Amino acid sequence: MSENKSNFWTTLPGIITAIAAMITSIGGLIAVIPSIDGSNSNSNRNEFVVKANNVSPTVFRLKEKNKSQVKVNFNTTGTWSVGTNPEFPDVDANGYERDIEPRYRYEWKCPREKLGALIYKINENGLCKVAGQHVELTLDEEDIVYFYINDRPDSHNDNHGYMTVDWKLSK
Repeated sequence: MSENKSNFWTTLPGIITAIAAMITSIGGLIAVIPSIDGSNSNSNRNEFVVKANNVSPTVFRLKEKNKSQVKVNFNTTGTWSVGTNPEFPDVDANGYERDIEPRYRYEWKCPREKLGALIYKINENGLCKVAGQHVELTLDEEDIVYFYINDRPDSHNDNHGYMTVDWKLSK
């Protein structure tokens, strides 16, 4: 009789153990990576990216506990475009300078602001405003800021580019 010895890692219990170890290590990595809100960061600086083709907003949440009226400076770099049409080349966070016919503007997230601008709303029901390349916001700890590209909500699939938003708490 020949005895067939197999390696533990090739058995069902070994495979399950290996998968569990990988899941645990990935979960640990995710826990230590600093989040957009800086809650895992030891500094008062951080950055996040707003992609032009994202249908959902990029969310910023202040994690300063028991504080109100905290000033946050947002500075933006990068370029993006609202589509593939040559009439709309890449622009910075201030958006397109050209005037767009009013009949098209009502379809945008912020009809009164420039097409292609970096826009934000404080909380879901807040007013839509332009962040542009720089904005300073005064936030309370419960406030949530939503960042978007100003475009039609149903037409992000042909957009390209992104904005890197660097933020810093004001002293």
